[in-house]
Amino acid sequence: MMKRLDLAVYHEVDSVLLGKFKPGVKEDSLQNDGVTLSNMNYTKNLISDVIRDKLKNMGQLLKSGKITFNYSEK
Repeated sequence: MMKRLDLAVYHEVDSVLLGKFKPGVKEDSLQNDGVTLSNMNYTKNLISDVIRDKLKNMGQLLKSGKITFNYSEK
């Protein structure tokens, strides 16, 4: 996975420029493109096409809301 901190910073700066900034904790996720599947530049050869396709499919299902993941701390 890859954290898209570039997008997080861009969105915060944009909200300041538009006068819409709201302080507080922000969560980045698949739904807002704050987290994405990496290009796997160095591991692509180690992971089968079937597994990579399943990962992409799971990401799309999570992003669409068809499946959910509870990642709250225990």
